[in-house]
Amino acid sequence: MMVREDKKSGTRYETGGSSIWLDEEGIIRAAVKPVPEITVESIKQDMAIYKKLGGGSPRPVLANISHIVKVGRDARHLAATQIPQFATAAAVVIGSPVSRVIGNFFLGLNRPEIPLRLFDEEEAALAWLRSFLD
Repeated sequence: MMVREDKKSGTRYETGGSSIWLDEEGIIRAAVKPVPEITVESIKQDMAIYKKLGGGSPRPVLANISHIVKVGRDARHLAATQIPQFATAAAVVIGSPVSRVIGNFFLGLNRPEIPLRLFDEEEAALAWLRSFLD
């Protein structure tokens, strides 16, 4: 994991599969990198950062998976079962046919216990997530 400071978004955490930060509104943002496959290990790294950014309280999460290529079955299951620990709601931004299939598959088979929606555009996802801010 690498940590870097960004003038616009503050501290960014870079894992093997994602770039993650807490935005100025209090929404945890994750941008999935175009890696060959999202693994259990990369999900574990990302979740540890989500928990850290939340400071012990679940926060709304926006995950941009538009560059996703493949997610292993065990990684999908881990994400679905663990996400309620760090997220009050999750918006997933899709941007390609592959990410749409993965997003719909995730929703159909691994429905997490929090509100989760797929969006084509980031602004619409952010508008929906704002209703989950304290």
